[in-house]
Amino acid sequence: MIDFDDIFILIPLIKALIFLKNNYDILQFIHLSLPIVFLVIIRYLFANKYQQYFTTKKFRNVFNGIILGELTVPLLLISILNEMNENSSTFSNYSLFEKQMKLYVFMTSLFGFIPFFKTRFFIFGVILLCFSFIFYVSLSWEFLFVPIFGTIIFSQLFRLFSEVLSNSFAFAECIFLSEFFSLIISFFSVCFFAGFQLSFSKITETEMQGKSFVIMLTCLVIFASAGVAIFLSFFVSGIFQSRSSLFFYLVLISSGFFSVQFCFYFLFKRNIFMWLFGFVFSTRNRIILMALWVVMMGLLIFLMNLELFEKFHKKSANILIRKIFHLFLLFIMIPGILLDLNLLQLSLAVSVNVLFVIEAVRMKKEVWLSESINIFMQKFTDQRDSGDLILTHIYLVFGSSFSVWMVFFCQYNGLKSGFLVASSGIFLLGVGDSLASFVGSKLGTINWFGKKKTIEGTLAFFVGVLFCTGFIWLIDDIDFSFFGFCLDLLLISVLEALTDLIDNLILPIYFIILLC
Repeated sequence: MIDFDDIFILIPLIKALIFLKNNYDILQFIHLSLPIVFLVIIRYLFANKYQQYFTTKKFRNVFNGIILGELTVPLLLISILNEMNENSSTFSNYSLFEKQMKLYVFMTSLFGFIPFFKTRFFIFGVILLCFSFIFYVSLSWEFLFVPIFGTIIFSQLFRLFSEVLSNSFAFAECIFLSEFFSLIISFFSVCFFAGFQLSFSKITETEMQGKSFVIMLTCLVIFASAGVAIFLSFFVSGIFQSRSSLFFYLVLISSGFFSVQFCFYFLFKRNIFMWLFGFVFSTRNRIILMALWVVMMGLLIFLMNLELFEKFHKKSANILIRKIFHLFLLFIMIPGILLDLNLLQLSLAVSVNVLFVIEAVRMKKEVWLSESINIFMQKFTDQRDSGDLILTHIYLVFGSSFSVWMVFFCQYNGLKSGFLVASSGIFLLGVGDSLASFVGSKLGTINWFGKKKTIEGTLAFFVGVLFCTGFIWLIDDIDFSFFGFCLDLLLISVLEALTDLIDNLILPIYFIILLC
């Protein structure tokens, strides 16, 4: 049976296959497209086996969007490759980057098979296939670590998400997040070897303040360090069977600080905390932005502690209360996009990882602050947060941030419409999703195919985002077709209404694939 979510992936899938056919020889086309096509075929030839597989794992009760989850990361990489290919003359070391991207496409496509053939022999086979591709495209020896790290990390993450953390993820979300984070770790491992060989430490202080590549690596360092800190705090506490809050926080903070300093010093031979202090206070715009964000956070905390907010919360639907945070994030991000995108990119990386750490503390039920955090979080949950983890607020910040981080690639390949790409995520979630919820719940009468969401809400989503992005055509040199953009936006609006997956996560990433 074909589900709605899988239909939406067909358009970017066809675009990706056409790009691969037109730009690479027949062997490379087969290498890159065959795993993708096989995933689609297997999904529908063995639909019953998929259903049996779901019953053996602890997924959230959403079984659609399988192809969407499996192919989102490979298609995103192909979209980036397409943009880079169109502007290859403006991108230094394009040939090396292109080979890397093709390896990541091939590797993440193969990852889609691992959950159903999870044996050591098959995992070893995936690594060998990636090795053969590395030699075929003539990548250097350090890339041999990529499939080893990537495949092992993917299989362990997938096991964690599907077997340990009960009912926290749908299958599509589980496989997407496993692919995405294994890709990040693989890319970061390559950067480490490249940093050792290319001596990033020779970059001047001026370049450190303004180079997007430096900001991107620093964001990766922050993600890696948060992951290490969370893992070690749980692992060490488990080994020593300690329930001490002091011990848990000591391991969490010390491992986080040590790993972020170690990684940054290894890459750039600098103290990250001194560099961050100089980075934040290096320009007037950055100081203004930091002051604005501090004031807005203080205002939000003040309003949430008012009795008026509590009364409003009790009288209003929970979903409408949650949209207040969508709008708040909109007012946080737009000034950053306009004034200093590099500071916003770095700040969002810090924010997402702070949310990861807070959720880890909430999960560690016996430690100090855990119960207080849990009581506060439970006020804003819905049925999608019924598992061990509460993730929708993290998805909101991550999904909005994703389009901002994607500007890294736009800046490199000469894409003029960086503002449109950067703001697309927050316009979708801060404006479109909020309007859809309000109009749909208050004025909606016509439902979509048995879904709770309404056609009126979908129209509000489309018109709201189109109105906001319309201003960008007036202030920025856009190289997109306005008609094509409207079609992409219409597709996203319908996907928002029909999907049962977490829209905060899926919509911004899918929209980036369509834009590219």
